[in-house]
Amino acid sequence: LPDDYRCGKSLGPVESLQEHPQQPGKILIGYSRGLVVLWDLSAHHADQLFLGKQQLESLVWERSGSLFVSSHNDGGYAVWPVTSGNTYTHQPVSSTIPYGPFPCKAINKILWRTSQRGSPVLLYSGGMPRASYGDRHCLTIQQDKEHVTLDFTSRVIDFFTIHNIELDKEFDDPAALVVLLEEELVVIDLQTPGWPTLPTPYLAPLHSSAITCSCHISNVPPKLWERLINTGKAQRSRLRTHMSWPICGGKNLAPPPKQQELLLTGHEDGTVRFWDASGVALTPLYKLGTANVFHTDCDEPHDSSNDHDMQQEEEEWPPFRKVGCFDPYSDDPRLGIQKISLCKYSNKLVVAGTAGQVIVLAFNDEPSDHSVDVSVVDLLQDREGFTWKGHDRLEPRLKPAPFPPGFQPQVLVQCLPPASVTAVALHTEWNLIAFGTSHGFGLFDYHRRNTVLARCTLHPNDSLAMEGPLSRVKSLKKSLRQSFRRIRKSRVSGKKRTITTPTSKVHEANAALAEQEEVAPVQRRIEPRSADDSLSGVVRCLCFADTFLRDGWFVYQFCSP
Repeated sequence: LPDDYRCGKSLGPVESLQEHPQQPGKILIGYSRGLVVLWDLSAHHADQLFLGKQQLESLVWERSGSLFVSSHNDGGYAVWPVTSGNTYTHQPVSSTIPYGPFPCKAINKILWRTSQRGSPVLLYSGGMPRASYGDRHCLTIQQDKEHVTLDFTSRVIDFFTIHNIELDKEFDDPAALVVLLEEELVVIDLQTPGWPTLPTPYLAPLHSSAITCSCHISNVPPKLWERLINTGKAQRSRLRTHMSWPICGGKNLAPPPKQQELLLTGHEDGTVRFWDASGVALTPLYKLGTANVFHTDCDEPHDSSNDHDMQQEEEEWPPFRKVGCFDPYSDDPRLGIQKISLCKYSNKLVVAGTAGQVIVLAFNDEPSDHSVDVSVVDLLQDREGFTWKGHDRLEPRLKPAPFPPGFQPQVLVQCLPPASVTAVALHTEWNLIAFGTSHGFGLFDYHRRNTVLARCTLHPNDSLAMEGPLSRVKSLKKSLRQSFRRIRKSRVSGKKRTITTPTSKVHEANAALAEQEEVAPVQRRIEPRSADDSLSGVVRCLCFADTFLRDGWFVYQFCSP
């Protein structure tokens, strides 16, 4: 190394090793300080030294081996020429900070892929402006004037491209980009304009939004199964994705299952996802959303045209595009699905949520614009002495709204108080739904749109049921205070004991064991119970049954203290 480059500084750890694409006997060695060495393995000497001055993150060769690209911790990348007869290269051919000039995060990994269609395709992770978007997980794709910043909701672990690897080929011509994220696997089609997402036939994240409930349906009728398949395909085509399932191509050699199994999962964001559970792996079929039935906290206000134009200008750079289906953030926690009931013969679906909403849906193969009927059921029945202190109910949309093919909402039943629904039952022959909360239960005729029955199950002393989940922490704090007092008493009594002789240690140990035996039952007694255990009126399950009595009646079950 030249003396002026040494400066007494260490080269740091090796950050990258890259084999020459045309000459396997040569490798690039990249050091953290910025030095890159082209090393000849057979001759045991350095052919060329590239004296970089910026901290190095990664290296990648160009296909012909005439140049390579380095990425750095300042959010920039540099292109270096590889020439024979030149021992030292002090400056790269070009150096760019794509999201500068303000300080940017490091570009952790970079790929350079040549293409017959024009300029090379450049792909790199990171490099975002530190102050504005430093907390985002991004991967950038650039070619000519095309520039897309893929915005993920979980950390980028690694990525690679599927491209030509034959040595006789002149170009890489990347076909797809595979990105491994912390929570999912995403595949991007690099041959189609716009670079859309390819759906993977497996590794779909079940917890794309937090799972709040589930429902398994066996022996699904073929007609319903076919309608779900067709609706799911139409839904994915609207998202401009390809239907190449499986992506390996060819025919599916696995034998068809004897019966179709369906898994429904309810999520915190108000969606219900339908999964094919017939085989070994769960395959996503169809996604149902319920947020469009309500006005939620995520609805954007109507801005003026100037504000809208300014917002568009701000969003033009970087050109973000949301990618992936993992979304741990809920727009409104009240949308969470708590109970699901599906009748596979009548194609009726009932979903119940966190804010006391119960939605009856029917399957429709065609899109529809209609309004959803709303009915309110008061489970307290004007009982005095109870005041709800929890969250508000969701505001329903009263005007007609567009609903895509699939399960479409017909009736919305709103329980009051708007507590989380704890039980639900559906009887399509009688056109009835039953629902229960921590305050009572109700029976509703969704065909005639009227309430059949409403009962309150609260005890006069059940004031805790009206406070919501957050206020239940008070009882836990009280139990903790009592336990800390007992610990202090035991420490004080321990200090008063004195040790005079070695033989007294045996007596002290026996006394300590006896004391532990006495304290243990007390500690177990003060362990806080779950919040639901202290509520005596929670309806746990509901069931329709033929009683064979003259005056048939609705049977319900709820927990008791």
